[in-house]
Amino acid sequence: MSTLHESLMANSRSAGAEVTPERHPRPASERSVRPERVMLVARNSETLRLTVGDGLLVLAAGLAVHMASLAWIGTLVPEFPAVPDVLHARLPYVDFGVPGELVYVAFIVAMATVLRRKQPRTVPVILAALGIFYGIRGIFLFLLPIGLPPTAPPLSERFVFWPFAEHAFFPGGHTGMMTVLSLSVVSTKWRRAFIAVTVAFALGTLLARTHYSADAFGGWLVGYAVVLWTRRRFGPLAGGAAGRRDMVLVLPPVDRKAEA
Repeated sequence: MSTLHESLMANSRSAGAEVTPERHPRPASERSVRPERVMLVARNSETLRLTVGDGLLVLAAGLAVHMASLAWIGTLVPEFPAVPDVLHARLPYVDFGVPGELVYVAFIVAMATVLRRKQPRTVPVILAALGIFYGIRGIFLFLLPIGLPPTAPPLSERFVFWPFAEHAFFPGGHTGMMTVLSLSVVSTKWRRAFIAVTVAFALGTLLARTHYSADAFGGWLVGYAVVLWTRRRFGPLAGGAAGRRDMVLVLPPVDRKAEA
C-alpha cells in the first residue's frame, strides 16, 4: 500500500500538485484498502481541460488581437502624446540595452525548463492565460495610444527591435507576461525566484524609460487578474500555489462482505 501511495504522489507532481490523504469514515477494524479502489482526483472535479493545441490556439488569437490593435491605432492617431511620470522625474536613467534583453531571454528559457520538467500538465492552461493577457493588452493599447515618456531618449539612440515601440505601453507587456508565468509556477522556491526577477525587470523598465510606472503596475495587475481567473476555471491545471493543495488521495472504505 505504501508503494502505491508513493507512486500516486510522484505522478501527481507532474501536474504540479501535492496530494494529501483523505479517508472516508470506516470501522477501525478495517485496515486494508483495495489498490484498484485508490483514486487521485481534483477537489473540483468539474474543472475544464485543455490540450496543448487549445492553449496554442488561444495564445495565437490573443497575439493576433494584440498586434492588430497596435497596427490599427497607428493608422488612426497621427501623433502619440507623452504623459508626465512622477517616478521617472525622480529616478536616474539607466540604459540596459542588450544585457536587459538577455535577462529576459534567460527568464523565458528557465521558465520553459521548469514548466516542462516539473509541471507539464499545466502548460496548456498557461499558454491560454498568456493569450488572454495579450488580448486584453491589445484592447488597452488601442484605447490608450500614448507616446514615449517625456524623459526617454529617442528610439534611434537605444537598442530597440520592437516595431511599435513608440506607442506600446500600458499595460507593460514584459511585466505582465512574466507575472502570468511566475504566478503559474507550482514550486514555492522557483515561484519566488521568478517573481523576484519579474519585480527587478519591471523596475529596470522604469530606469530605462521603456515604460511608464503605470505600465509596470498595470502589467502586474492584469497578469494577476488573468491568473486568478484561470485558477477559478481550471483549478490545479492552472498551476501556481493552488496546484499544491487541490489534489486529494481518496481511499474508499472496504466492503468486507463483498470480498468474502
